[in-house]
Amino acid sequence: MFIPICLLGMTSVVQGDRIVFKNGSSIESIAFKDEQLIYTLGRKKIEIGIDEMDAILIGWYSQFDASMHGFCSIIIQNHDDGIAEIRYSK
Repeated sequence: MFIPICLLGMTSVVQGDRIVFKNGSSIESIAFKDEQLIYTLGRKKIEIGIDEMDAILIGWYSQFDASMHGFCSIIIQNHDDGIAEIRYSK
């Protein structure tokens, strides 16, 4: 799956099957597994569609861009050939 990225004015897509958003002690993730998108917040796991994923990602990217405290990161993982990871931290 290709994940759209829009951070600090840079827009691109990155291949991955999981994206994790950490903001302070809050951790959220979206995983692409068995042709489904699964959104996780704490112990809650919810199946979502592409439109919901887009809305969640826009919220995450807005929070990342506005973050000033240094505890915000976005991690994209690809488990196809081992684990590859791209990390954006601010």
